[in-house]
Amino acid sequence: MTTPVRTDSSGRVRVENLVTSGTFSLDGGTWDVDNNVWVVGDDTECVVIDPAHDPAAVVEAVGGRRVVAVLLTHGHDDHIRAVRDVAARVGAPVHLNPADTMLWEQVHPGTTADEEIADGQEITVAGVTLTALHTPGHSPGSTCFYAPALGEGGVLFSGDTLFNGGPGATGRSYSDFPTIIESIRERVLTLPESTEVLTGHGDATSVGAEKPHLQEWVDRGH
Repeated sequence: MTTPVRTDSSGRVRVENLVTSGTFSLDGGTWDVDNNVWVVGDDTECVVIDPAHDPAAVVEAVGGRRVVAVLLTHGHDDHIRAVRDVAARVGAPVHLNPADTMLWEQVHPGTTADEEIADGQEITVAGVTLTALHTPGHSPGSTCFYAPALGEGGVLFSGDTLFNGGPGATGRSYSDFPTIIESIRERVLTLPESTEVLTGHGDATSVGAEKPHLQEWVDRGH
């Protein structure tokens, strides 16, 4: 079951949250994880962001609407393992930043995503625009999606770039701590402080809540 969490000023376009459970595997380790799946749209059409683990639950959340696109914030296996199944069921193209192709190929060898996400690309659904912001660090192709028309001060779908309490993990292959700090400093914390940050795992936060802690993250090194 999804939970409507935010709407635009008309109340017509809504953001719904579905939490799914599964595993994340990389560098020889496997961990249990709960993922946030985000569905953005109105009663007619929507986009799905990071449809993790449970295709049937995602399809139920879509509820027969036309899916404009399936958007991936990055290529880690917990975010992409179920995406081909979901995309086939809803008849929508999968979008991924090509800098994460090597991660995609670990899960879906010999294939690529249907569409490449470019920095600054705009995806429109139900009259609301989501802008892709390339924010490397957690992975080379990590991308956030910014929708200024949603909520009181806009919404950022941050994937695993920024969480409630700090940056995403950078201790595994293809990740880099200085890079994620630069991405957060230049691409995320420059957004309005009222921007709500809807994350790939765990609780939401805001730009204003996280901005004062940037130097703490730099000092602790993670």
